[in-house]
Amino acid sequence: MTGTPLGTPGTPGSPLRVGLVGYGLAGSVFHAPLIAATEGLALDTVVTSNPERQQQARAEFPDVRLAAGPDELFDRAAELDLIVVASPNKTHVPLATAALRAGLPVVVDKPVAGTAAEARELAALAEERGLLLSVFQNRRWDNDFLTLRKLLSEGELGDVWRFESRFERWRPKPKGGWRESGDPAEIGGLLYDLGSHVVDQALVLFGPAAAVYAESDIRRPGAETDDDTFIAITHTSGVRSHLYVSATTAQLGPRFRVLGSAAGYVKYGLDPQEAARRDGPPPRARLGRGARVAVGPRGLRRVPGHGRRPARTDPPGRLPRLLCGRGEGPAGGGPEPGDRPGGGRRPGRTGSRPSFGPREGDGDPVTHKSNPSHSQELTPKFHPELTPSLEELEKEERRLVFRQFTHDDAWELGSLLVGMARERQAPVAIDIHRAGQQLFHAALPGSTPDNDAWIARKRRVVERYGSASYLVGARFRAKGTTFEESSRLDPDTYAAHGGSFPITVEGAGVIGTVTVSGLPQLQDHRFVVEALERFLDR
Repeated sequence: MTGTPLGTPGTPGSPLRVGLVGYGLAGSVFHAPLIAATEGLALDTVVTSNPERQQQARAEFPDVRLAAGPDELFDRAAELDLIVVASPNKTHVPLATAALRAGLPVVVDKPVAGTAAEARELAALAEERGLLLSVFQNRRWDNDFLTLRKLLSEGELGDVWRFESRFERWRPKPKGGWRESGDPAEIGGLLYDLGSHVVDQALVLFGPAAAVYAESDIRRPGAETDDDTFIAITHTSGVRSHLYVSATTAQLGPRFRVLGSAAGYVKYGLDPQEAARRDGPPPRARLGRGARVAVGPRGLRRVPGHGRRPARTDPPGRLPRLLCGRGEGPAGGGPEPGDRPGGGRRPGRTGSRPSFGPREGDGDPVTHKSNPSHSQELTPKFHPELTPSLEELEKEERRLVFRQFTHDDAWELGSLLVGMARERQAPVAIDIHRAGQQLFHAALPGSTPDNDAWIARKRRVVERYGSASYLVGARFRAKGTTFEESSRLDPDTYAAHGGSFPITVEGAGVIGTVTVSGLPQLQDHRFVVEALERFLDR
């Protein structure tokens, strides 16, 4: 056991001292930062036997105490107020049981147990000891989920007939590890992993299940446990939920699709909080009051019966509220889901249909000329609250690195981009180059020859500077000028607008480019980054 003690537990006015078991993805990305950012809580101890993770925890939280195993934690139970279990699934029940028997309240990451019987036994033990037992269901604080709850509470959709929820990925090759182990003791597979989220959200929204039907399959070569599962729930309220979790979805469906008697609600793409936590500053800094997020094309919309208008999302989501006892979503006070600090509509959106905004710009609408040399005509007005910082952009480039990049990789990445564009009805052109050779090209409906001219100009910027075209432009803007004014390069040949990203290979550097044109430039950039993240996360 190492570290500095915080003082006497339970002192009035002092924070509750938390012992965190596990410092993998769940512990380091979600629990530890949220505990540290929540008023009234203090991260006292992190339990991990992994030396590298111990170093990481010490670097991120210098005052935290470290323990190599949970027994060290429970031996000093009197010095703690709460245990959070963020270790592998098979340890959830034994660790939660040990915490309760040590007289400590406990929060357990989902799934709380491998069977309903084990979960009931845990609940009975907590009730017997008069202690809190809770499950960490962070997806109840996703921005789209909160928005949907608000729409339902206000009756905007009428009587809901069908709820569709998807948590889908395209990972044609298994990653391995305990989450994909076929050993039942590991409690792996997508039904336990992502299924915990979609089932919980459906039950919160529409009540208990009257009947359940499921299809669970193992599809990928080498996979040992379910990687493609469908669940149909008939709720006691009469609503039917269709829930999908999959690692085999080459073309992703909408995150939510809700059909009611008065209107429908469709949402594409995952809530941004997880990616923000992985790559950005601590949650209090990123998700503070007044924060905003940009919504991409078809990112979120409400579709009344005979027309379309956008539904505003709860911009930052409310994951930090999970740990500070402020209720489940809208009932907890504060700005309601759908409220956007400052009011007004986002730039480039209209009330009649989802708008893709200016094709090569971002912010206020501009005239799109057919001559690609009119770069000054297309220089956008930027909105700092919606744009990433230089640090965030540079971190993207350091993170998105390939081990190799073959012709087959180019085809798979290009096909992934095409699939994403089709599901969002994005009018884009897509290009992948390596070492001066075009390995992939596609033009989606709505794109024009101008988009290929833009691709060439943006690609040349990446080839010249070795950085994403959006980052190059951002560096000039950070100096109080523009690329067009200060680069001394011909704007007919070079355009530092977002959408072209370097293909970087370990040990080789930048060997090519992947480029998209057709959306506002920040959306072009984020579209490419999202595709690279999915591709590299397979």
